[in-house]
Amino acid sequence: MTVLSGSLKAADFKGAGTTTTFSCGTSAVGSYIRLSNSGSGTGSVIAVTFTWNGATDVFTPLGECLVGPAGYSSTTEYVLFSTTSRLTFSASVGGAITGFVILSGGAEIAFAGAFE
Repeated sequence: MTVLSGSLKAADFKGAGTTTTFSCGTSAVGSYIRLSNSGSGTGSVIAVTFTWNGATDVFTPLGECLVGPAGYSSTTEYVLFSTTSRLTFSASVGGAITGFVILSGGAEIAFAGAFE
């Protein structure tokens, strides 16, 4: 499984935010991380971490978040974040962010980027 791309909008991640959850979908909406599974098994995302401004915040799924094997309709999965996502420190445009997508089997997929 890999992180293909993402779009994390600074306006969606605030210290005064109210949610530390994410949902999953088949299309990009708002702030998201795009995953791809090129293997033959199914992966389940159980958490996403963000490290920003020296603090690490953990987000968990609202429901099941499966990423199916190559060739199936769920091969690419979008992890979707709310416009009211809470971080320890409010995000700022251009701010560097790192993190991990954590799978049920224990694998951690690293990603890095910047808030938009």
